[in-house]
Amino acid sequence: MRYLLPLFIFITSLITFSTLSINTYAKTELKSNLYFSENPIKFDPPMIKTKIEYIPLRTLVEYFDGTMIRSKKDYVYIVKIKEKEFIFKENSNEYTSNSKKKVFKHKTLRHRTRLYVPLNQLLSELGFTVLKHKENFYATPVDSASTPEAAQTSTKKVIKTDIVFDYKKSRLSNDIKTIYLPISKKSIPLKIIYKKGKQYTSINEFLTFLGYKLTFIEDNILLKKNNLVYSFKHNQTTVKVSKNKNVYTHTINHVPLLIKSNFYVELQPFLNDLGFDYKYSKNKIIILKKLHSIKVTKDNTVLIQKNSKIKLTNGTPLGNPNRLFWDLKFTKCPNKDAILNGNSISKITFGQRETTCRMVWHVNQNYTTILDKVNQTNSQITLLSKVQPHPPKIAKSKTITS
Repeated sequence: MRYLLPLFIFITSLITFSTLSINTYAKTELKSNLYFSENPIKFDPPMIKTKIEYIPLRTLVEYFDGTMIRSKKDYVYIVKIKEKEFIFKENSNEYTSNSKKKVFKHKTLRHRTRLYVPLNQLLSELGFTVLKHKENFYATPVDSASTPEAAQTSTKKVIKTDIVFDYKKSRLSNDIKTIYLPISKKSIPLKIIYKKGKQYTSINEFLTFLGYKLTFIEDNILLKKNNLVYSFKHNQTTVKVSKNKNVYTHTINHVPLLIKSNFYVELQPFLNDLGFDYKYSKNKIIILKKLHSIKVTKDNTVLIQKNSKIKLTNGTPLGNPNRLFWDLKFTKCPNKDAILNGNSISKITFGQRETTCRMVWHVNQNYTTILDKVNQTNSQITLLSKVQPHPPKIAKSKTITS
């Protein structure tokens, strides 16, 4: 018996060592990037591979401006990303997506203090298909118009020519303390109150910085800038607008409040009306410019409604497949891509890289779009274009920097 105990300890140690070796050495760190449009996510810590590829969850959440909380009570990860809420647990293949129980084919795992999840299945949940080319991965939005269900309901190709971009976002986290303006590198304290279950932000200092003069008259506030005047009323959704002595009334989809000489608004819809949106970064929100809508006419003239500070050149062509892109500095990408299914432009996709938004036109297979002229005004861009059946030689893609 005295020989059996050391033998048992030795065998137990050997099994433990073997298990640790498998868990440690079965994970291979990858040098791969994940691309949405032309913009890659560079992972730190990196993606890993066991039997399948895994992605560090927090990096993906931050890319999409989502939120991720680890519950200390039951040790689950609550993740909100692209209008979906997930609940994940370490070393488990069970998870929930918008309260529905689902199962990964392979379990989640922990590596370098980060939670890793299966790459392909999670991106499928988010509406992307993933292709691998050499060492990198490319995520492409799933076009619902190409599904068998869509084909059964309609045999006619739907062509969208007028699209309003979507910037809907959930309420701000209580951890957010600052509004940050990246162009001027200015920080403004964020003051939030709650009324009737809604979140309101004091906007006085931000509007003053933009050049507006604020005048409070009883339960009204006037915002004056150059020849433009907005008149807001407490708890009312109608705004009087005066420009060059012309006066008209505009209806907004949020209710402003005037409290003790402070102008409180529901921040995200108010910023959208001004031509801005924001992205999260740690405990602050970064204010960025935005696009409003896009319209494509029958003669392939493209009209883009935008923030007045966004400037466009004639764009950069790419090949295989044919595309044309613009890097819009200090600009927030829309939440969704634009599916056009037109004769020349099939879709417009977007990729956010820090404070730069890349807008990519996907030109149909046998065509390329050559821009003749870019007409810019304060609020819109008109792109006059020709469509040619034989594309010229085009340059390779370059990774953007902000």
